[in-house]
Amino acid sequence: MANTAISSALKAEGNQLFGKGDYAAAASVYTCAIAVDETNAVLYANRAACYNRVKQFQQCRDSALKATELDCHYWKGWWRLAQAYDALEQFEDSARAWAVTVVNYPKENLTAAQIAQKEKFVSQAKNARDNGATQGIEHMSRGSGGTAGLVMELPFGKAPWEVGSKMIGPLLAQGNVTSCVHVILNAYDSFEKGMMELRNKDFRKPGV
Repeated sequence: MANTAISSALKAEGNQLFGKGDYAAAASVYTCAIAVDETNAVLYANRAACYNRVKQFQQCRDSALKATELDCHYWKGWWRLAQAYDALEQFEDSARAWAVTVVNYPKENLTAAQIAQKEKFVSQAKNARDNGATQGIEHMSRGSGGTAGLVMELPFGKAPWEVGSKMIGPLLAQGNVTSCVHVILNAYDSFEKGMMELRNKDFRKPGV
């Protein structure tokens, strides 16, 4: 049996276990599937969903990140990554991941349920952005006693947009305008515009 057939059979088994709510067992089966098909983004995203359900959020993040590396247009990988960042309270990264989820979400012939889901993702991106702003304000207040001249200090890891920012120059020099790096950075730019609006607001309390 070819590796793809084996991984497909294991994926189906994992899906059944997930549907029954046996998330730990499903994660183990998806891991077995990954062992024979290491380039399948769906398997990593499915495993991330399992980790999310059992509240193993760092493992969820790592598995989802791998899914986005393998297929940067696979919206479910970005969805799982956004959920992990939310749970880890890395809200700036979360908002960006939600934004890329929306960018890659199907755009045509959507059902009512899909439209509602996409709208929910947009709302999640806004919530994460707002939470990130609040988190940054709290960090700054602790560091400066609530004085003026505040600078956003939000958690930031080695996220895809961070890596992409280093890749974009060489890609453009080669005339490459179709890389998925462009998709990621376009979503990042949209997110940054929203963050800039928040940064320009005066969050100081009257009399402070």
